[in-house]
Amino acid sequence: MSELSGEVVYIHAFDLAYDMKRQRIARMLGQDMADWHGVINVKLRTLAELYQLLYQDRINSWMVVLEATIVLLFILDVLLLLVGL
Repeated sequence: MSELSGEVVYIHAFDLAYDMKRQRIARMLGQDMADWHGVINVKLRTLAELYQLLYQDRINSWMVVLEATIVLLFILDVLLLLVGL
């Protein structure tokens, strides 16, 4: 009996969905897939932007390390000149 009522509920829900849209199932699924592709494309763009942001942040941190190294070498050069005099 529970299987029979489960099937009836499923068919009834299917009929309601079909009556609400008045479209063929393939067309309904196609629209859902188009929406899904749109959402996925937005998420991929967001992910690409995040990657670019993290990549730029990594490059900036390397620039800070290089600038600090240059300053330290300059200070070392000045100290060597002063000690040498």
